[in-house]
Amino acid sequence: MTQKAFALLIHLSKFCSHFAVKKVRLIPAKDIGVNAIDLNPMHEPLTTETIWAIIDDTIDDATVNRLVWESLGYRYDEATKKWDATKVAPNWQDKYPEPPDFIDSRAATIQLTRSIPVANKQLLKEKLDFKGYKLNELNPRRTRRATAASWLLSYMQDVGQ
Repeated sequence: MTQKAFALLIHLSKFCSHFAVKKVRLIPAKDIGVNAIDLNPMHEPLTTETIWAIIDDTIDDATVNRLVWESLGYRYDEATKKWDATKVAPNWQDKYPEPPDFIDSRAATIQLTRSIPVANKQLLKEKLDFKGYKLNELNPRRTRRATAASWLLSYMQDVGQ
């Protein structure tokens, strides 16, 4: 892994749980066989605009995952090069010692859905007037992104944002 690609990945891992990325740009990193993420250093608070960006698919999946991971309490430890789940609720720690890919994992998304308090289940509809997707727009990826958006909106409600 090149030093620049590593620095970009570490910068991403420092992403604070209460912030969203204003701009994300994927940089091809052929020498490491993956895409590194270049973050704009200007962060903004997690807002309803961020939630809409998740629903409208204008924020990439990696950022959606990162927002949920950080909000759940997962932190990347630079010293050990491993994920630290000590601030994650025990029910998540036990099943997912490392943060799951919520866009790819049906099981993780089901657990995320179940962790939304009943009082917050309709927040997308009530606060954002989100009417849902049309039938021809539905697919597992979009549904899982909407679940992440719903969970993040519930998180915002619970922490008073």
